[in-house]
Amino acid sequence: MTNRTDRAKNAGEIHFLTSVIQAQKVAGFYGEAGIIIRQSTLILIGGGWAGLVWCLHLHFVASGGSFEMEHTPKHLVVHGPYQFTRNPMYLCSMVIFYGSVAVLVGFVVVWGNVALLVVPWEERKLETRFGEAYLQYKNSVPWWLGKRSR
Repeated sequence: MTNRTDRAKNAGEIHFLTSVIQAQKVAGFYGEAGIIIRQSTLILIGGGWAGLVWCLHLHFVASGGSFEMEHTPKHLVVHGPYQFTRNPMYLCSMVIFYGSVAVLVGFVVVWGNVALLVVPWEERKLETRFGEAYLQYKNSVPWWLGKRSR
C-alpha cells in the first residue's frame, strides 16, 4: 500500500514540476523561442551600447579631443548615426533600456515561479514530512532574509 501511495505522490510531484517548466516554456525560456529572446536582448543591449560609444567617439573627435560643453556648439555632427536620427544617444539609451526590461521580465518570471509555486509546494512537503519541528523552524526563520519580528 505504501508503494502505491509513494508512487502517487511522486507522480503528483512530477506533474507539478512539469507544469512549472511548461509555464517557463510558454514565457519563452526554453527551446528556439528562448534562444531567440535571449539573443535579441543581447543584441539590443550590445547594439545600444555600441551606438552610444560611436556617438561619444564622434563628439570627441569633432570637438578636438574634448567633452567640454563650450566646444560642442562649434562642431555640428551630422554623419554616422546622426544622418538617420537627430537624437541617436537618446535612441540608443532607449534600446538599452528596452533590452534590459526584457532581461528583467525573464528574471521576474523565473523568480515568480520560484516564489509563488516552487517554494510553497516545497514547504507543504516539508510540513508533511517533519511536522511540528518544521513549523517551529518556519516560525523562527524568515522566508528569504531579514529578522523575524517576535
